[in-house]
Amino acid sequence: FLLDAGADHVIVTNEEDLAETGTALNSGKGARIGFDLGARLRGPVAADLIFTEIDDKISDLSLALNLSRAAISLPEIGWSKAPGKEGLARLSVSFTQGAATRIRDFTITAGDLKATGNAVLAAGGTGIKRIHFTRLAFANNDISATLAAAPGGGYEINISGLVLDAEPYIGVDKGTEFPPFKLVFDLKRLRLGADRHLSEVSGTLIHDGEISRSLSLRAGLGKGKRFRVRLRPEGKGRELLIQSDDAGSTFRAFDITNNVMGGQLQVKATYDDSLPDRPLKGRVLINGYRLTKAPVLAELLAVASVTGIPDLLSGPGIGFSRFVAPFTLTGDIVEFKEARTYGSALGFTAEGKINLKRDELDLRGTIVPAYSVNSIIGNIPILGTLLTGAKGGGVFAATYKMTGPLADPKISVNPLAALTPGFLRNLFGVFEGGPRDPVDPEDVMEDFGDD
Repeated sequence: FLLDAGADHVIVTNEEDLAETGTALNSGKGARIGFDLGARLRGPVAADLIFTEIDDKISDLSLALNLSRAAISLPEIGWSKAPGKEGLARLSVSFTQGAATRIRDFTITAGDLKATGNAVLAAGGTGIKRIHFTRLAFANNDISATLAAAPGGGYEINISGLVLDAEPYIGVDKGTEFPPFKLVFDLKRLRLGADRHLSEVSGTLIHDGEISRSLSLRAGLGKGKRFRVRLRPEGKGRELLIQSDDAGSTFRAFDITNNVMGGQLQVKATYDDSLPDRPLKGRVLINGYRLTKAPVLAELLAVASVTGIPDLLSGPGIGFSRFVAPFTLTGDIVEFKEARTYGSALGFTAEGKINLKRDELDLRGTIVPAYSVNSIIGNIPILGTLLTGAKGGGVFAATYKMTGPLADPKISVNPLAALTPGFLRNLFGVFEGGPRDPVDPEDVMEDFGDD
């Protein structure tokens, strides 16, 4: 027999032939199964059905469906099957007074999809009130999950298991409408892309139908390193706090850059939800990291005629003690003001904008080679004052400008803007005792706590 899957409901089309099989049907009871599939299932479905009427109120339907000729689309999980690919489904449906009330169990094998579970149906059998997947495996996913309609509207979702592929959902929060939901997750691995993942991931996400209102996430980066995110309501907006024991591993996991090694990371920022574009304003802090194989920085140093330091990029990398970058993210534009980083071999500042959608930048700043040497000179009594104008002043420095594509920007350098009194002191906060950055209260790594 065939099921007509071209309508909004699955309908048994050959009621007379069905009756001839000896299946107990009175006045066509059970002929209309009543599952609202919308556009998820299209095309003919061959079916073996056994309908059992236990009494006037309770009945049972067992279905074995051949899905090979049908097209299936499940955009909610990013999965589909074209006609011609094998597909089988078995399910047992319970009816009460002629209406489907629950699917006691189901098994679906179609393409790379393997699913088993059960479901409770909404009144009249026209929707799903609660569905539980004892296993849901497809593509890069292998999880168990429960989705239930929440009493006040929206959904409550629980996901656990071996691996969930988050790559298709990264960035979809912006401009994408969802029903309100609360998601609780506990996963061995969260896949972010090819060869990129977080391990031992757990937490809770609450989405109000427009934006993610709160998030608590804890994960591992390998070798005992941790990654944590907290998003919570704060005044007219939301406060975002991101911390990582390994900045380099975090940047690689989220496909930001492969050129950072190690470092302690903190991002502390606030969304202003009172404005239409919900700008995010805050600071990025990194302590104790190295830069390796950074072609744009290597070109900048080459243009500035800095020798020796570029060779470090192709080897062990350049070590930096601290990175501080106040920023504002508005739409796809990140604006930096007074960003700075420094180490024993190099220090530089930056301000300007990066267009994340176009992968373009417009930055300017100052580069200071041999940062420790500059600081030491500035701390030499009398001579340091004569050369730099004050302790912590700069001797060797140059301004730069970078514009164009992120991967290959146009770089210009002005090495004549060097001898500025108090240069290092003003830009890097260097005082007596060598190179160090006075700690702004906003630049303190916070204790994440237990929330």
